[in-house]
Amino acid sequence: MKYENLKSLILTILVLSSLVLTWNLWTYQPDLDYIHNEELLREVEISEKLEVKNIIRPTKMLFHYEGTHYGTSNSQEISRFIKEMEKWSLYDIENISTSIEQERFTSYMHTSGKMEVVFPAEVPLETLRHVIGLSEEEIPSVSIDRILIDINSQESDPVISLVNYDNRRVYTAKVNNMSISSLKNSFYQPAATYEEYVSIQPEADRYIFVPEGPVEITQLHYISNPISPEEFKDALFNAVVTKDRMSVGEVYTDGQRIMSVDRNYSLLQYVNTVNAELGNSPDLNVIESSIDFVNEHSGWTRDKYLFAGLDQSGLDVEKAVFRLYVGDYPVFNREGLSEISQVWRNNEVYSYTRPIFELRVPITTEQKTIVLPSVTEVKKELMDLSNFDFKMLKDIGIGYRLKRDIGNQGVYILEPIWVYQDNNGWFELAFQDNAESGGM
Repeated sequence: MKYENLKSLILTILVLSSLVLTWNLWTYQPDLDYIHNEELLREVEISEKLEVKNIIRPTKMLFHYEGTHYGTSNSQEISRFIKEMEKWSLYDIENISTSIEQERFTSYMHTSGKMEVVFPAEVPLETLRHVIGLSEEEIPSVSIDRILIDINSQESDPVISLVNYDNRRVYTAKVNNMSISSLKNSFYQPAATYEEYVSIQPEADRYIFVPEGPVEITQLHYISNPISPEEFKDALFNAVVTKDRMSVGEVYTDGQRIMSVDRNYSLLQYVNTVNAELGNSPDLNVIESSIDFVNEHSGWTRDKYLFAGLDQSGLDVEKAVFRLYVGDYPVFNREGLSEISQVWRNNEVYSYTRPIFELRVPITTEQKTIVLPSVTEVKKELMDLSNFDFKMLKDIGIGYRLKRDIGNQGVYILEPIWVYQDNNGWFELAFQDNAESGGM
């Protein structure tokens, strides 16, 4: 074969090979099944996302008659009222605090014809806009814990009062889409069928209203459903994570963030050690940011958690607490198993503590009725507490103590209890025939 013919043959082979390779590159479809794996692509979704209005809710309603007070914590009745409240639109918000003298404040709040809607903690109006419509362009920078409605009001435009009870701050607001007569017929007048409440006065000008009692409540047993820590690991870390097994659980870390899981207590604690700076910017809404943080990994379980307070007593840190509610009552536990809490520093989550289980199946055969002492006995026990300043009493209520059923793994018992709150938090009221209880 001549040299020129050989060159032509080789060139032809190379061109054909190039065409074949190009065709293969254009048409080749690699096996990308792993890319489409939902476990790798999906957003981490541990349980559920919730809107702010599902978590910021009143937990008690009080109705004042001539010399008699009624109240309810019934969640269905409160939900019925919330549906009415969601229709409202507030405008012309005005600060009238200075016009109400201190001695007139309690009569302004608790005289006949008044209806109080009580939140478990102070809520900024900025956050309350998720529950009640606010037509004001500039929302006053104020936090409230009560809405007061005067059923006997003769105002042409319906007016409500937005109240910070402890600080004696009162704002009035006109309301669109609200009917005083409808509220009177649907809520105020039927309230006489509710339980009678009596007042306790820690100070001369401050009242706490509690059920007169004795109160009968069912003790509950629940089978719990554990939540895998691996799901939280995927949600809270975005780097390579090492896992060390400890005697009571596991510790996950990427060298900067640490997540510890206590298997004995079913408790998760996450700390971002990188975020060591103190303080948050003034415009940070810690409550809403905390709700958003949990929503990012759909971390609200099917159990009900409600906003319970914002602790700003630390060193330039803010702690948001969301408490477990079962039925109509809050749940308390010394180890933190009834709270989802976050500490914020430098506009970021510094720590995140929560239970890693949910209460799923009630054991009806184990239920029994517990009769709690009357408010007279409650007051006596409070007065007898050593080193307790009665003037520091902030609230009294009924709740559940959450504890494990030692004989049945994964089963929790909810025992009805009286609780009280002072400046240091919530405490179980232990009566003389019970062992002394600590803070919760």
